[in-house]
Amino acid sequence: MAEGGRKIDAWYARHDFAVADFGDDDAFDNINTPEDVAAAELRLAGARR
Repeated sequence: MAEGGRKIDAWYARHDFAVADFGDDDAFDNINTPEDVAAAELRLAGARR
């Protein structure tokens, strides 16, 4: 990004990385907004019961 590039493929080409298969997609959540946080908190509260 500091060099002005914004293509993820170019970034991948310059860095080593590994692909990890965690199997259970439900074990991960994508939280980007306050609304996402609230929804995740509700799901977690329900899972604790």
